[in-house]
Amino acid sequence: MKDEHVTKSLTQAEPAGNSPDPFDLESRNSRAPAKSTERSTRPLGFAERLEDERDLREARKAVEAWHLRLKCEEAQLQQKQVDTGLDLQRQMEADIEREAERKRARLRRRVPRRQKPLVDHSVIVRDPGPKVLGDEVQIITAVAELPYSTLTKTPQEKTYTWEGDDKRFLIVRPAKDRGRPSAYDKRIVVYALSIIAHAIRNNLPISRWVEIVPGYYLAWLKEARTGTAYAALHEGILRIVESPVETNVRARKTWRKRVRAGGLFSEADFDAEDLEEWMRNDNREKPVLVQLSKWVWEFVMRGMFLVLDRDYLSLRPFDQRVYEVARFHLRDKDSTTPISRGKLRAKLGCEAKSTDPTKERSADRRFGDELTRLEKRHKGGLLGYAISHTKAHVVMKKASPPKKKTTQETHAPK
Repeated sequence: MKDEHVTKSLTQAEPAGNSPDPFDLESRNSRAPAKSTERSTRPLGFAERLEDERDLREARKAVEAWHLRLKCEEAQLQQKQVDTGLDLQRQMEADIEREAERKRARLRRRVPRRQKPLVDHSVIVRDPGPKVLGDEVQIITAVAELPYSTLTKTPQEKTYTWEGDDKRFLIVRPAKDRGRPSAYDKRIVVYALSIIAHAIRNNLPISRWVEIVPGYYLAWLKEARTGTAYAALHEGILRIVESPVETNVRARKTWRKRVRAGGLFSEADFDAEDLEEWMRNDNREKPVLVQLSKWVWEFVMRGMFLVLDRDYLSLRPFDQRVYEVARFHLRDKDSTTPISRGKLRAKLGCEAKSTDPTKERSADRRFGDELTRLEKRHKGGLLGYAISHTKAHVVMKKASPPKKKTTQETHAPK
């Protein structure tokens, strides 16, 4: 009974036909208002407007950042292209310079550095005179290095032999009844070689025949034209021609064949039968023709000249030989060249080494005394070379130029 009463009350409370079921989900969803897809036209609030403006600014910043990044990438790309072009241009320039240097190297190998002399054996190298030669004093390297002449004014009758450490040697035998050439005779060779060097430098034809005018030669030496000077020139030329030389020192190191030269001058033509006829005033001013030996001609054709100082001619014979050896070994080097006293004594042409210990000590002592006197005579240096010696060695080096006095040093109180 009770259950029927409850059912009846529920049935009476529900309206007929329109009463929804609270537990029916489908009917409840169907009764919900539909959401509109269109934007609401109602005015935005203040907070919503701020949020929209913030979003817009962030979007603009993102677009600007994107544009800036794009411009940076374009600039980087353009710079990369420019750098690539510059690298290619530099590489092309380097290749062009490398090819040009290669061509220059081929030309240097093809054309020798020194100018080839014009050789014409039918001509005679004329004597230009001291005014044209000026301070030009030249000698070949072999004559500067080797002890060809004596260290005295008077000729010597002994044969001189020099032997080096590298199996090189030189033998100079004296001329019959005339002796071995002296240091004063060697000046004639220096004069003839200076004439040859002057002709080569001025691109003139040369040959083994050289003309020597006696008056020009004495003026070049700054000596008086006396009968003694002319007679010394005549005897010196004959002594050079008649003193045979034997050596294996050649213009090339590969040439080790022994040379037997009759002398540094092979022949001389005075245009006179004897000294008396030549000493006449109308004959001694005529040019004298001398012919260089084949051994000297080898060095001339190779251009192996050595330039000497003009004051070299006014030095003593011993000082001349020391200067020649220093000039040969140092040349354009700034290094120091030490040499043992025994080797230097042999290369200068001093007394030969003796087997007697007493004589050897005496000769070495005299050589040391001569070196000491040389140092005293040339305190500032021997024509640009400083020479010092000890008991065992002789040191040669380029002398430093003298210091210029400043104004304070010049006017300093004593």
